[in-house]
Amino acid sequence: MKLAARYVEEGLAIWLGEVGRPHYKIPKQALDACDRILDLSLELAKDLDCPIHLHLKRSHDAIRDVVERVFIENFEKLYDVELC
Repeated sequence: MKLAARYVEEGLAIWLGEVGRPHYKIPKQALDACDRILDLSLELAKDLDCPIHLHLKRSHDAIRDVVERVFIENFEKLYDVELC
């Protein structure tokens, strides 16, 4: 993600992503790793003031969790959201 952020900074890309969680059951350790990457990606997108492409499972729990993460990061604007 840091390489992708550098591309945005240099004008070689216009957004970050796709980032999110798998749609299938994975071990907790893997899910925790996905969440750390998601958190880093949200932080970088905020710092760069650029869009982020989120890959979200179509479930209330998954969406609520990501919305809470977005508000924790204190985003002032949200971009288009597409659910898979």
